[in-house]
Amino acid sequence: MKTILTVSLAEDDLLDVALEVEKGEVRRFALNYRIRVGNRWASVYRVDDCHGYYHEQKLWRSPKPIPIETEGVPLQWLLKRYTEKIQAEFPRYRRHFEQNSRR
Repeated sequence: MKTILTVSLAEDDLLDVALEVEKGEVRRFALNYRIRVGNRWASVYRVDDCHGYYHEQKLWRSPKPIPIETEGVPLQWLLKRYTEKIQAEFPRYRRHFEQNSRR
């Protein structure tokens, strides 16, 4: 079963959480932190397995995937860790994105 939730981090900062859950266990997930810039939304930071492996993307730098070590790590733990990371770091990620967008 696929579920998509959107969590408001601040007025113009959202975290989209996509989960695939089977028999009560997370099978796949994707996290997308996005911000409103003027009248549009821009993705700033992502964690997902859309390239066949879990990775993060720091979109203020590059769309290039940065692999995440997942061997022996429960997906539930990864989901919690990266959700908490985004919640703690989103103001810094936003600043990086805004600074790099001006160049």
